Parts: sequence; C-alpha cells; structure tokens
Amino acid sequence: MGATEHRTKLAEEQLLDEIAPLITMIIDPGVEDISITEQGATFVRRRGGPWLDQEIAWDSETVYRIIHLAAATLGDARTINANHPMLEMVLPIAGARFSALLPPIVSGPIFSIRTRQSFVIPLAQHEAEGTLTRQQFILLWESVRIKRNILVCGITGSGKTTLVNSLLRVIGDQQDVGSERIVLIEDTPELVSSVPNTLSLLAVNSVTMNDLARATMRQAPDRIIVGEVRSGEALAMLKAWNTGHGGGLATIHANDGYEALIRLEEAVAEATAAPERALIARTINLVMVIRRDPDTASGRKVTGIYELQKTLTPGGTFHLEEIA
Repeated sequence: MGATEHRTKLAEEQLLDEIAPLITMIIDPGVEDISITEQGATFVRRRGGPWLDQEIAWDSETVYRIIHLAAATLGDARTINANHPMLEMVLPIAGARFSALLPPIVSGPIFSIRTRQSFVIPLAQHEAEGTLTRQQFILLWESVRIKRNILVCGITGSGKTTLVNSLLRVIGDQQDVGSERIVLIEDTPELVSSVPNTLSLLAVNSVTMNDLARATMRQAPDRIIVGEVRSGEALAMLKAWNTGHGGGLATIHANDGYEALIRLEEAVAEATAAPERALIARTINLVMVIRRDPDTASGRKVTGIYELQKTLTPGGTFHLEEIA
C-alpha cells in the first residue's frame, strides 16, 4: 500500500468514526436526506415526510473536521478551504452523496447527505400510494414497452430519480434476460438497473457527462438513461435518442413541463450555438412532472404527463398536450 493510499484509508476510518451517530440513518432505506445546519443541529427527512430534528448537536470544530476528512478520502484530488468552500463527493459508505459548504459563503460549516436508495419501488406501489393514477400507471408501462423517450422533471427532492428507477425496473420486468443493453450515465451513482446487460458510466475527475454521452455510442446501447441533464451532454443524448436508441429516460430540474423543455434547450446551447428546438420536439415523447404532496402516502404526486408534439407551434414554441 502506497503512502497516498494509506492516508486515504486512514481518512476513511477516521471519517466513519466521526459520523458514527449518522451511520444508522445513512443505511436506513427509509431515510432520504440528512442535514447538519450552521447551528450544528441535525435534521432528517424520510421518504415522503417532513424534515425532523434528531436532537443530535455538533460543534463547529467537529463539522470542520468531518468535512476535511471527507475531502481527504479523495486522496490528492480535492481540497476545501475558504478559497474553495464547496465539496461534492460520494461517501465511502452505502454510496451516499455528501455536500459541504464552508465560510465565507455560509456563516458556519455545514454538510448534507443524500442517501442512495438500494430498494427500487415497483411502479405498482407508486399507484397504490397515490403518486400515480391508474391511467398514468398504464401509460408509463406501455410507454416503456414501446420505447418512448421520457423526460422527468421536478424540484430537488421531488422523487425524480426514485421514479426513474421504478421505470428502469419496468424495463427489467418486460425484457428477456440479455435482450437489451442499457447504458446509465451519471455524475452521482443513484440509478439502479435490474437488466443483466447494463453498463454504468460515472463522470469523475476530468471525465464529464458530455464525454460519457459521446462515448456511449461506441458501447452499442439499446437504451440510454441519463441521471440528470445539466449541460452540454443534453445534445449528445438527444442525438442518440433520435437515431435509433429510443426508450431513454432522463431527469431535469424544473417546475413544470414547459420549463423543463426550456431548461433542456439551455443545456443543449452549452454544446452548440445552433438552434435545436426542433430536435427536442422530434426526440422527447413524454414530459412527466412530479411534485411533493403531503396528501399522498409517498409524499409525492405526478401532477401531469404531457405528450410533446413533433412539430412546433406557428410561433415556433413547444406544443405540450396533457394526456394523463
């Protein structure tokens, strides 16, 4: 074991010791988010529920130490200090996502943990819990079967990835073993596929989502799934989906279906100055909007599934029609 590897391993061990009070929550399949505030309070949000105070207090010195140990587990790849006060990474436990901020952009050190859900919720459970109506369930099941391209939108924590994982499970349920090759593209490992012939690509270090989207075409995919569309990888994804690789799934941060398409257009613009609104209209089949809803058992609800017409309106805008 080299010196750098030894330091990394030691940092991992020390980090796990420091966050010991949180480990049972991180591995709890019902917990989605953990947040340590600037005042050192601990809040936890379970699936579909509100934020709850756990009455676990942290002093700022300990929070600083945890953040620096987390950075140290990356070896020499990253530092965090007043000049670089942000850290995003995956913890060396259960694939949980760790996000930290330091002064001066906050008044005190904070971090949050987004757990990785290992259990995939069946699509039928979403219907039973009120997330989906019966009509929406049937539409999604059939859309997966006939390989329509689906864009799932919502705000942070609305359940976009949870729903995409459920649709990935539908792909596995519908396909014979080895009948399709699925390629997953992410910058944080959150997608779960039960299809045996699945390739998971992760953007790390200098490898971008755009790099992975372009490389995907050399991997003979049948379906391309993008964890979250943020920037220029959107163009490569659209071109792939539009040229014989249907049945794609992707998420995007937006409040409604039309905003999702505008944000997708803005992401494409990071890769090309050429207008690609017509390409988006030809490629995306369905836009699904999911929101938090305290009145459902899951705490989420799909508020609409819209079909994107392949031709633009006479004014050159997108034409969405609600179908479920």
